[in-house]
Amino acid sequence: MNNHIVLIYSNDLSVIKEAIREWIYLYKNKLEPSTTFNIYQIEEHGYLIELSKIINNDLFAFFVNYLTYSKKDVWVHVEGFTTAYNTGFDKSVRGKNIIMFIPETDDEYDVVYVVTEDNKSYKYDFGGGISKTTIDKVYSFPHINLKELKEPEIIVTTDFMNDKETEFSLTKWF
Repeated sequence: MNNHIVLIYSNDLSVIKEAIREWIYLYKNKLEPSTTFNIYQIEEHGYLIELSKIINNDLFAFFVNYLTYSKKDVWVHVEGFTTAYNTGFDKSVRGKNIIMFIPETDDEYDVVYVVTEDNKSYKYDFGGGISKTTIDKVYSFPHINLKELKEPEIIVTTDFMNDKETEFSLTKWF
């Protein structure tokens, strides 16, 4: 398993797949066409999404945020695991494993919170700012053996880059 994964807890896989599809359409010009999103069911209402390609920290943060608020009116528990390499992070943070998430108490909607492998916490603002903060979260990378899980459902970016149906469904929200 690579370190570019997302855990999402939802009782509706179709909503997760639709959110991924919409997100791909929104960011199609910033994604490699061959990027795949492998969706594994890890428990009854829990899924692991493994990205086949590394995307930059900004896109990954947008992905975590989009999945968290994909139902528009319901917060969904999402945790994204990756490596910090954005130049906005302190040099001491770059290259470290991080978790990106949004707490249920969030009222800003355009930030993600970050906890490093050494449990330093930051607020990652979509306006470009990264600031130290305190939040009650401990970094813990999931130990899941993908070989023990059922075959994943696979979404490939090229399948949705020119998808008129997704374009139409997004116009309802924007």
